[in-house]
Amino acid sequence: MVIGIVVRYGVRLSCAQAASLLDMSESQLQTRVKEKKIRAMKDGSRTYFNPEDIIDYSLQSHIQLSA
Repeated sequence: MVIGIVVRYGVRLSCAQAASLLDMSESQLQTRVKEKKIRAMKDGSRTYFNPEDIIDYSLQSHIQLSA
């Protein structure tokens, strides 16, 4: 799963790419970051996401929905 995302997007995901993968808006993604549910990285003024963190959040939210 991670390999496919890295091949398609690279090792850093932009906010738009991460939101698209999670099927949510960028503002919803920023809310999850503020709630400390998704880890974001800063490079100067740019925010980016690691594919592993996006997959981890996706799996956690899927497990919570299934329970």
